[in-house]
Amino acid sequence: MPKILVVEDDPLWKKIFQQYLIGLQGIVNAVSNSDDAVSKIEESIRLNEPYDAYILDTMFPKKPGALPAYEAPFELIEEMRGKGIQSERIFMIGHMDPVFMQKAKGMGIKKFYFKEKERKLEGQKHYTQIRADLAAILR
Repeated sequence: MPKILVVEDDPLWKKIFQQYLIGLQGIVNAVSNSDDAVSKIEESIRLNEPYDAYILDTMFPKKPGALPAYEAPFELIEEMRGKGIQSERIFMIGHMDPVFMQKAKGMGIKKFYFKEKERKLEGQKHYTQIRADLAAILR
C-alpha cells in the first residue's frame, strides 16, 4: 500500500490533501513542520516502510509553534536527500516565485503545483495533475 507524507502547516489545506489523496488507496500522513516531517521519515526508514512520495508546501515552520520560514522546505529537502530520498519523489505545492522555483529545481525538484485561491481540490487542473503524477509514481 503506498505511503505519502504531506508537509503542510495550514490545517484546512492539510485536511483537503488527506481527503483528496486517500482516493489513491494509500496511507497519507500529514505534519505541520520540518521537525515532525524528519521524525516521520526517520521512523519510516527505521521500520523499513519508507514513504513513496512527499508533498511539501512552499513555506512551513521548522519547529512546532514557530512561524513559517521560506528556507524550511529547502533545508528539509537537503535532509531528505541525505537520507537517500530521491528528488523525483518530492512534489512542491503552494505559492512560489521564480527564484523559489529555480532554487528548488537546482535541488532536483521537478514537480510544482500552484494552490488555487479556492480552497478545494476537486475539479482544479493542478490537483487533477498532481493526482495523476502521484498515481504514476505509486504504481
